Amino acid sequence: MAQMSVEEILMTYLPLEEDARELVDLYYRVSPPAFLDMGSMLLLSSALRTSLYTLPIWAKGAESQTFGWFTNIVPLSGFQAKYIDPVYHSSTPPSSQTLTVLFLVLALGTVMDPTHSQSAEELTYAYITAARQSLALDMSHSVTLVQICYLYVTFVMNGRKDTAGGEIGWPYLRAGMAIVEAIGLHRDPAQWDLPIEDATERRIIFWEIHGYDVLQSIALGRGQCIADHSIDCALPDDGDETQFHRMAYTLTRIWSKINERQIRIIPSPYTDVIDIDDSLNQYERSLPPHLSPGVAPSLYDLTNPSRKRLAFRRNMLLMYLTEARMALHRGWFVRALKEYPNEPLHSPQSRSFINCLESCRTLIGLVRSMLALHDQQINRRWHFFFHLFSACACLAACVIRAPRSELAPAVMSELVSGIALFQIAGRDETVSQLFGLTDDRLNCNG
Repeated sequence: MAQMSVEEILMTYLPLEEDARELVDLYYRVSPPAFLDMGSMLLLSSALRTSLYTLPIWAKGAESQTFGWFTNIVPLSGFQAKYIDPVYHSSTPPSSQTLTVLFLVLALGTVMDPTHSQSAEELTYAYITAARQSLALDMSHSVTLVQICYLYVTFVMNGRKDTAGGEIGWPYLRAGMAIVEAIGLHRDPAQWDLPIEDATERRIIFWEIHGYDVLQSIALGRGQCIADHSIDCALPDDGDETQFHRMAYTLTRIWSKINERQIRIIPSPYTDVIDIDDSLNQYERSLPPHLSPGVAPSLYDLTNPSRKRLAFRRNMLLMYLTEARMALHRGWFVRALKEYPNEPLHSPQSRSFINCLESCRTLIGLVRSMLALHDQQINRRWHFFFHLFSACACLAACVIRAPRSELAPAVMSELVSGIALFQIAGRDETVSQLFGLTDDRLNCNG
């Protein structure tokens, strides 16, 4: 009997191709029909709830989408040729890195399984174990290894310990960025006369993981890995008609300016904050109509698959924009609270005080809308509730430090609204933490 290679042994962990395709669909775009639960229904207006009950059955089973909505780190267009065919339709074992990507996509697909069954959880950890074993066979620097780092970070950041997700994923994300720099992904490939497909792939993967790094760096208060002055990689033309990815990459450049000032030992002048805030406002005005905040919610966002996907992307982009504003103004918001506790609106930095509070209000509204539209797909993502917690913490700081401000009653109302989202999502530990911040002190302040 011929001895099996390690790759062949690992391939025995793979599901049948039909089952693998279902999990890949869970990662990219489709999950089985699972209509809104009562918690999500409570987030909708009474008019939308009434209309929803009159919909035909086919509309209530509209598909919902997952990781493939907003990340393009492993483009769907080439997935069949690069990962399915070499694994399921080749006489020779695939490379271990190819196998690792497939195992990670399968693991993330099971994470987003709406049934959330015990068997799905067991499969998740079987696939992630197989991915680790496969990666150990070949950790040589490559574009594929960068994709692996991104996917693995996404997995570990969305485990059970939500509030620790960023810290758990941080070292792996930085490992991915080190590989980016080592293989020159941050440099534009046009100078090397690569085929257009390869050049586009390199640009996409760079901007995906660089944006991930900048976002997490700001969330954790650390500096991004590769400074802007070292980057000349052009924005990719990925054929996305909605322009979602291109607009997200463009916003990353503004995020980088915020991060550069966030980590300074000596604070930058307030004029820098005003300049960046103006850039964010200009960016918002430049958004195409279908991605702009002026688009009103619609019943069809719940029932039409393409509208639902677009609504998610619009809300996701606006969430990135709102997080940028909150990160930009938060330090000056705190300064206004400390120096003008009776009425922070009288502070010279009142623009930051107002912008931070408005960003918190907007972020709570976005999470509410996304929970109504996508329910468990949102509830299982660390990102949304991390930033929702940050918004609630800022609102709590306002009502505690400046209870006599004319904005305090409205801020308190928003804080209660934000805490309610954690309750609807069943995150009782987070609710307890927030009430621990507010209850006693709010009672003392009346």
